[in-house]
Amino acid sequence: MIGVGQSGTLEIQFAPPSAGTVTGSLMLGSNAETSPLQIDLSGTGVSQGGHSVGLTWDASVSSGVTGYFVYRGVANGGPYTKLNSTQLAAEAFTDSSVTAGQEYFYVVTAIDSSDVESAYSNQVSATIP
Repeated sequence: MIGVGQSGTLEIQFAPPSAGTVTGSLMLGSNAETSPLQIDLSGTGVSQGGHSVGLTWDASVSSGVTGYFVYRGVANGGPYTKLNSTQLAAEAFTDSSVTAGQEYFYVVTAIDSSDVESAYSNQVSATIP
């Protein structure tokens, strides 16, 4: 909550899944007569240039593992963002949303049949030319 006369910062991340123009809007609500305030947003996604990172790992030796999640960060040691919204059944993943000139850091977790997620694996890195 932001009080009268105060200000705040809102960061919006633009990460379109493909090249082209993307539009959207942000609605801000308050108790003002002009509420809600709509702010129109737009941006243009550009082609990633065909770069990708292929990851493979050894299967977990823990019993009951049903899948894996892959995480990526842009700083050594994280923080990391989950890349796949559903569990991967195989021990492989291709990250096609990378940018030339950027270094990425990856970790993997295993999920068991009770949806308990393991600690992060050892980190690996990839630099995109």
